[in-house]
Amino acid sequence: MLDRHPDADAMVFASDVFSSGALLACTRRGIPVPDRLAITGFGDSDIAAHLVPSLTTVAVPTKKIGALAGSLLLERMQRRPVTEKVRDVGFRLVPRESS
Repeated sequence: MLDRHPDADAMVFASDVFSSGALLACTRRGIPVPDRLAITGFGDSDIAAHLVPSLTTVAVPTKKIGALAGSLLLERMQRRPVTEKVRDVGFRLVPRESS
């Protein structure tokens, strides 16, 4: 990414897995995070807090999402109408050392 966009100062990933990989690659290449490049992820995986530097991420209520998906699936299987098509389950920014 830095080869194509040398002025970039941040990378935002849709997964902590990918952002963890980018963070480790920066460490191997000697790119200081967050001084040169800030990195953020999504999901607040268990490893995010234990990386060095620790990973800034977005936490979502995964258990709530799973329970809601299950109940919506049951409603559809019982041929009941789903009245609320969009559900806001919220999120939480987890600021750590990588940004």
